[in-house]
Amino acid sequence: MTTVTPIHDPTIPGARRYDMGAAAAGLVFMGAGAAFLLDRLEAIAIREGIVLPAVVVGLGLALVISSIQRHRGE
Repeated sequence: MTTVTPIHDPTIPGARRYDMGAAAAGLVFMGAGAAFLLDRLEAIAIREGIVLPAVVVGLGLALVISSIQRHRGE
């Protein structure tokens, strides 16, 4: 029988940590890619002047989350 190792438990050898900052950055890029795809399919209309600031804010948020996680020692 297979046991499932919790991702967030640092006391178990071999357990992996989940990096929230990297996850947030990935979500930013996935959201931007989905928005560009929908714009290309003419499902939505994106103004180009708002895309770069939104990506920069999202990446900044990812860095903040990552630094808080490192500061807490997780």
